[in-house]
Amino acid sequence: MKKSKILYESLLREIKQTPKLDIHTHVKPAAPQARSLYEMMGYHFVTADLDCAGMPEEAVTKNNLTDYERVAKMIPYFKYCRNTGTYLCLEAILKDLYRIEDPLGANWKKSFAAVERSAKDANWANKVLKEHCKLEHVVVDYAERDTKPVLDMSFASYTLERGALSFRANTVEQIWDFVKNKYVGSAAELRQTVRDYVTKSMPACVKSVTTGVEADFFFPEVHDSEIDSFTLKTRSNEISMEIWWGSNQSANLSNRLKMLSFIFHEAMKVYAERGLKVILAIGARAIHFNNKSFTCHTADTAQRLGEIAFRYKGAQFFIINCSRALAHELTILSKMLPNLCLAGYWWHGMYPEYVGQALAEKLDIIPYNKILGFFSDAYMAEWVYGKLTLVQKETARILADKVERGYYSEDLAGDIIRKIFYENPKRLYLGK
Repeated sequence: MKKSKILYESLLREIKQTPKLDIHTHVKPAAPQARSLYEMMGYHFVTADLDCAGMPEEAVTKNNLTDYERVAKMIPYFKYCRNTGTYLCLEAILKDLYRIEDPLGANWKKSFAAVERSAKDANWANKVLKEHCKLEHVVVDYAERDTKPVLDMSFASYTLERGALSFRANTVEQIWDFVKNKYVGSAAELRQTVRDYVTKSMPACVKSVTTGVEADFFFPEVHDSEIDSFTLKTRSNEISMEIWWGSNQSANLSNRLKMLSFIFHEAMKVYAERGLKVILAIGARAIHFNNKSFTCHTADTAQRLGEIAFRYKGAQFFIINCSRALAHELTILSKMLPNLCLAGYWWHGMYPEYVGQALAEKLDIIPYNKILGFFSDAYMAEWVYGKLTLVQKETARILADKVERGYYSEDLAGDIIRKIFYENPKRLYLGK
């Protein structure tokens, strides 16, 4: 066996045995595992592959089909997807966790039966995450909390994603719902309302707030007097409060954005005071049909993000990026701002060559005690494993290449592995 192959496999074994943290998932505590093979295959990046390969929509949209019938209609199109990163993750799940060869081809019926069996195993998700992924900690959405979780919550903590004040376009509506039509008559009252909202929405068990950032986000500083002028008008009945707070589509957009900016900055102040971590997903925009998305950013996206991180130095920002075109700008930004970290690989970046290129660039530019090696964004335990297999292989490949070319020693490569998968997220996210 060639020396480079031996080195790669040695590093890969070390990565697999290293404990890890996953700081961003959509795993549901009450239903942390796939209920069927169709649910596992229904991940939107899998169906995007199949759609692109020519699969008719009825396989996933026709209501009177059973899960078995849906899978049967999807299987013929997997043969054209065997080259994609998403396919490789799904294949790894079925081959490694269920020990099935050709799991999306000749043996797909065995795959279907195997997932049906694991769906009935109450400890399956915990076993996948703890034993197969070596996760020491997993972060789930506070909105999905449950009084009778299947997931072992002793190794989990919460982030607040749905309903989180910050970058979302519906922030004004969230505040409006919170006050329940109660009149807010000044900037001072609005400021207190935001603080009350954060206090009620984010109890001590919530460690972070997670939100998406639109490509054209812009939150300029808004003076109290500008907010007071809105409320004075409502007090004198010159305009309806609904114009400023509600869903009225004829609202003055400029003033509405001022209100949004004011709320955003007040929320950020509270996050920084409480030491909450801020996880920002950037570089993608959803298309509202079949749950598709594409990469998207503007020329000054990185600059605006940097200005926010610089202003709120008390908050630790974790950036989840899926735009390769933004990668270098964000990497340099992370080098210059101590409280801004780049976390793993998201959506359109979860492919072998992208993962390798992004990691190599981070390692060239950023001190390695600041790099986070993985998060899954997975909706079920099995997909945490699938994505982790890809990241582990690419991490081993890049580190082996650095050693082969004389840039790193094997000892340094080993320390990088321990830092990026375990020690860094534990220190930066959990504060331990």
